[in-house]
Amino acid sequence: MTFDPTGCGLNIDCVCSLQRNKYARFSKRDNGSDLQRDERQPRVISAVRAQQESSSSRPIAVVGVGNILLSDEGVGVHAARGLKERSLPPYVRVFELGTRGLEILETIEEFEKVVFIDAVRFGASPGSVGRWHVGKVIDGSPPSMVSLHQMDLLTTLKIGRATAKLPDDVVIIGIEPKVLTPGLELSSEVRAKFDELLNSVLKECSAPG
Repeated sequence: MTFDPTGCGLNIDCVCSLQRNKYARFSKRDNGSDLQRDERQPRVISAVRAQQESSSSRPIAVVGVGNILLSDEGVGVHAARGLKERSLPPYVRVFELGTRGLEILETIEEFEKVVFIDAVRFGASPGSVGRWHVGKVIDGSPPSMVSLHQMDLLTTLKIGRATAKLPDDVVIIGIEPKVLTPGLELSSEVRAKFDELLNSVLKECSAPG
């Protein structure tokens, strides 16, 4: 007589047979789509984690200013357009604001950091790229910086700080212009350093704040 461990009328041979069939079905699933679904799970988790990490970064506005009808004076707008073709972090937004003045403040007040791109005269050779924190510019240009070419921007920034609409972390990435006469093209000196200008802005956006 065969022993029935279940007490339900099943003999040991039947139980073993059921276990073998169960194992066979389990192994078949492991070799099929269920296993592939498990393999995809780590990638999904990684994508979610990456999104969470990026969303925790503070929002940054990159603002290109200047007049594109005055040759190198429009380099900030040209740079903003160039950056839009690059792969940017999700927390960075790029704006082409030209010569809009006080409208700039309405655009940037929601951001924690702002990076302006403009043509700046600071006594260097044409095409040279520089960086300034806006607080130092407002309080009095440092010796190495003669003036912002776009004086309307400087006035706007002063008003922004006086009305508490200016974020604490605002920098200007500028390039020394060569030609400021009417024209739609950048000078050869500025064009030669255009990629350096864009890379300086990208570096500023990736710097920890």
